[in-house]
Amino acid sequence: MKTKSLKMSGVDLYLEKLKPPIKDIAIALRGIVKEAAPKAEESIKWGMPVYMSDGLLCSIMAAKGHVSFIFYNGIGLSDPKGLLEGSGKKMKSIKFRELKDVKRSILRSWIKQAAKIDALTIQG
Repeated sequence: MKTKSLKMSGVDLYLEKLKPPIKDIAIALRGIVKEAAPKAEESIKWGMPVYMSDGLLCSIMAAKGHVSFIFYNGIGLSDPKGLLEGSGKKMKSIKFRELKDVKRSILRSWIKQAAKIDALTIQG
């Protein structure tokens, strides 16, 4: 008797290929995005998980030795501690090398801010 296998999404497959600790960080970041922006659509674009709300919201990019979390409209995010990097017109990112460096509360706040900025950009 055949059993149905669960169909894995492109993001599931992306995460499955990663090795710890990069995998653990990426999985944690995915969970935070799903908490903070539950209506955001998840897909693979440009070879990495990308989240869209009214437009491009954020993405998770695994690299050797770290995971970059990218905000496409990050320029408007409140960042009093100067944690976000990037000199572009809109994009900002933060790199995580260890799971303990992932600060859930600030990331949730940034994701919610980014979703609001995204919605205003589309409307405006």
